[in-house]
Amino acid sequence: MNIDVIKREIVAAHREWDKLGQSFDDDKYAEIYEAGVWDMLVSYCENKEYEVEGYPFEKRLLGETDEAYDEDYFCFERNVKYVEVLATQKPDVMELLFFYKQTFWYDETASPERLKEELLEAIAGNWYDIDF
Repeated sequence: MNIDVIKREIVAAHREWDKLGQSFDDDKYAEIYEAGVWDMLVSYCENKEYEVEGYPFEKRLLGETDEAYDEDYFCFERNVKYVEVLATQKPDVMELLFFYKQTFWYDETASPERLKEELLEAIAGNWYDIDF
């Protein structure tokens, strides 16, 4: 998938997300829409063969012989960290992540530069509490 296609998919997911109300069930559906966007971002990064500290490619290979790298290892939180670390290094990933954040959470991040600062602070402070 290219960047423009992913952006269109993000907009489409946001349209559905934006229709949801405030009930518990609506919150679950909102999480599903956002998880779908994160899946697209992860897939994009993997298709570009981007790697962070051996994640995800080397870790998948290790998973063939080491139980520590099972499906639980490849969790949502680790994928988020993967994309966010890459966003600080790769302009195309930053473009997509910023687009997602501006589409879903427009009042949280003013610019790609500010987002990068926030991500670097989170990475330095181990905000994720998860390692590769």
